[in-house]
Amino acid sequence: MICDICNSTTDEKRGTRISSAKFQELLNKGFGIDETNIEIITAGGHISRDEAIEMIKQQYAASSSAWLLCPECAAKAKQTEKAAKKASGTGCLLLLLLAPLAGIAYYFIA
Repeated sequence: MICDICNSTTDEKRGTRISSAKFQELLNKGFGIDETNIEIITAGGHISRDEAIEMIKQQYAASSSAWLLCPECAAKAKQTEKAAKKASGTGCLLLLLLAPLAGIAYYFIA
């Protein structure tokens, strides 16, 4: 068996299966586009890097089956998830800190 992201050899014991819905969430957070796949698509010189990434995203979005990740890609997926949670938490904290200032600014403008 091979990893659905980087094509490295793995198996059911070492690999991690994730649902297509979970994979789509991770893809939207920036995970899942392996550099090797981009290089394969752009090797002929007829497709740009950005076009290759878009093609990969469209192909991945069409999948409805579970994804098998090797240990390395599973670790990257977890890092992506943690980074996204941390970033969203920071945004909420910033909003909470700035909300009173927005009210004051509105009061003076109105």
